[in-house]
Amino acid sequence: MPSEFGVMALVLGVSVFFGIAAKILKLPAILGFIVAGMVLGGVGRMEFLGKLGVTLLLFLVGLELPIADLKKFGKTALLTGLGQVTVTTWVGFGLARFLGFSTMEAVYIGVALTFSSTIVIVKLLSEKGDLNSLHGRIAVGSLLVQDFVAIGILIVLGGLGGEGSVTEILKFLVKGMVAVGVVLFLAEKIMPVIVKWLSRWGEVLFLFSVAWCLSVAALVSGKYFGLSSEMGGFLAGLALATAAAHYQITARVRPLRDFFLVLFFVSMGQSVSLGTVAGLWMPVVILSVYVIVGNPLIMMVILGLLGYKKRTAFLAGVTMGQISEFSLVVVPSSFFRIYTSASNSVWGVIDPGLANT
Repeated sequence: MPSEFGVMALVLGVSVFFGIAAKILKLPAILGFIVAGMVLGGVGRMEFLGKLGVTLLLFLVGLELPIADLKKFGKTALLTGLGQVTVTTWVGFGLARFLGFSTMEAVYIGVALTFSSTIVIVKLLSEKGDLNSLHGRIAVGSLLVQDFVAIGILIVLGGLGGEGSVTEILKFLVKGMVAVGVVLFLAEKIMPVIVKWLSRWGEVLFLFSVAWCLSVAALVSGKYFGLSSEMGGFLAGLALATAAAHYQITARVRPLRDFFLVLFFVSMGQSVSLGTVAGLWMPVVILSVYVIVGNPLIMMVILGLLGYKKRTAFLAGVTMGQISEFSLVVVPSSFFRIYTSASNSVWGVIDPGLANT
């Protein structure tokens, strides 16, 4: 029986091989990692390490979320964000039901296909110099509203697993609001001071950031709050988002996140059977087309109804044709194979760091 080091070497070696194969075929490396997991089967299953990768991913999402910017976008951001979520969810739900999924599966599919990635879009807009343009401000404002809606959904699903009475849902919402309130207080009053003091020592700041992320994840997923550890990672990042050194933290944590995310996608592939995947190609293609074409069209229609010009509506709409990081944790693990396949077909933007490596 191979040692733990041998198992890790085997997992990483197979992942490298299929990652390279995916890039040669001009596909996202994520697909190669999932195939590696399918090939490895039950060898060296690393669910916890994969979960740690998603927690760190959400930690960086929270760290890079510009909360203060939300106030700048006002009514348009609120209407486009909520309108996009509402319309996209219902259309996605109807499409999933048409494809033969059960009611509960269709609900998860509709919700998961709703959110777009704030990190990806802000990065693209920045590279094009359009971040401060009208369509750029509208897109970012809408995405921030979507992120806060996603937080609420994560609170409910993280605590209930998608089930529960109205009383239980309200209880978890209250707990989630308390957690968010505490985090926002820390972000405003305490954490910037601590991070500023620690920023003199880069290695110590890195260790503090990871320890903070894991501590909040453990607290939030504990008996009192009963939320998900991924939600804890997001809140931990949110608490550091206003610190001046948050860019330094992001740069240091990202490689660690990428390593554990590889293990997450390998672990995901290990839970997928070839027979199941073969039966999902048609829904994956249809849902991918819906994400690429449907989401931008919905955004364009909403902006058109609000009186914006066609060019502004088009430029803001085309930013929505991908899936957010939140989709990784909004749906149960039994649905991961559907959404990862769909998101990979739109250039793997679930995680740009992995997709572009």
